[in-house]
Amino acid sequence: MRQEGSRRPRLVIGPGLLMALLVSAIIAYLYMPSRQQKHGPPKVEHQLVGRVPQPALTIAELLKERAKLRLSREQLTKLRSLDARWGRDTQADRKELGAAERRLDRWLRSVQQSGERVTQAELQQRWQEYSRLSAKVAYWRRLYWKMALDLLMPEQRRQSEDLARRALSPRPKEEQSR
Repeated sequence: MRQEGSRRPRLVIGPGLLMALLVSAIIAYLYMPSRQQKHGPPKVEHQLVGRVPQPALTIAELLKERAKLRLSREQLTKLRSLDARWGRDTQADRKELGAAERRLDRWLRSVQQSGERVTQAELQQRWQEYSRLSAKVAYWRRLYWKMALDLLMPEQRRQSEDLARRALSPRPKEEQSR
């Protein structure tokens, strides 16, 4: 019950609440699905950031499955040529990645054996080169994988994508123990 002298609380609309409502309205407008479809997704400098990469095998791994995929002679010729081009175009990056991996592995082993403490900044610095090279090689692998898929018929492409997903997905424990 209300007492005779008590006041009812009033809703106060001040500049802070008005600014919050205005900013919320702008954000809602910018992220509306209809607006995103018209203008496309936001542009990012590195498409690798924040995305789950699509499964991608090497072309050599795809060629091993040629019987299952029923590749024609023309497809085999084009895929072999593309595989040779992959080898030439990425040889230096893959070699550099292998060297960076060995350096990082040696450093991690020495740290583990010595028992010394490592700061997060030092770990990130050591990991940076390997991470950069790994992302670069993964980018090239996906690019060449896409070019290889473009040479296949729709059913072959579907089978190849299934093979890639299976090859790159974690195996159940029963299969790993075999």
